[in-house]
Amino acid sequence: MKEGIEELSNAVIVEFRDRLPQYAAETLQAVHRGSGTVEAAAMLLQYLVLEEFRFDSGSVASSFWRELRESRHPLAWLPLGISEIEAWAGLSPGAFRQSAAQRFDVKDDATEIPAAMLRSRMDDAFTHWTQRSNGQVEAREFLIRSDVTLRECVGACVQRSLNCSAASIDAVEAGHGFFNLSQFIRADGAYTSHRNAARARLQTWRLVQAALNCPPEASVDEIDEAARKAMWYVFTCDWFCDVAWDCGVALVRPDHHAVVLAATDTD
Repeated sequence: MKEGIEELSNAVIVEFRDRLPQYAAETLQAVHRGSGTVEAAAMLLQYLVLEEFRFDSGSVASSFWRELRESRHPLAWLPLGISEIEAWAGLSPGAFRQSAAQRFDVKDDATEIPAAMLRSRMDDAFTHWTQRSNGQVEAREFLIRSDVTLRECVGACVQRSLNCSAASIDAVEAGHGFFNLSQFIRADGAYTSHRNAARARLQTWRLVQAALNCPPEASVDEIDEAARKAMWYVFTCDWFCDVAWDCGVALVRPDHHAVVLAATDTD
């Protein structure tokens, strides 16, 4: 049933892309009348948010969003607008001038710690890669010493996480790191198409919430603030299949915890 609703929502987006604002209003009004599908309308509303449509407090969309919040719908946790780092008007997924790959010394500067929730969120975010084709994911967390050089330590954490021989590590702004991660979560894999944007947005924020160790009750605004306090990196290495779908993002929190997130897919 859930997959059928998602397919309906995706079909709506594809078919009515050129006149979404009007169609969105009609869809939301139909839900209010009891003749529309709530799930499809909730996903459509999030799609409009990602397309940076703005809604005043008296609009049908705002009213519908408040009803979703009252009913504790999962998508209602997402705000009716994009956050500061989500508004990053950056590069295409993976497009970045990378530094040369190098081998980092794997010392005792970092201690791996259990990260079951992080791994669960990563698996959920990239199910469209891992269950539909040959995708692989890794999510690791380390406690690092406070006196280390961050880039070198992140490189060592990447090598330990992925058992790779060398890596290219580049520091980026928080918005760039978030954008890189979110766009790959939204991107189709080798054998998937019409990835659901609303579900991908939710999965991205839940994954970042786990990576930043934010409490379960944290809002998206609070997670956004925590994200901008972390140091973000993008990386490539020989663990990736290097076909078309490779995502490597790492971050270091103020509490000296480093998180490595990697996903790759191939046909």
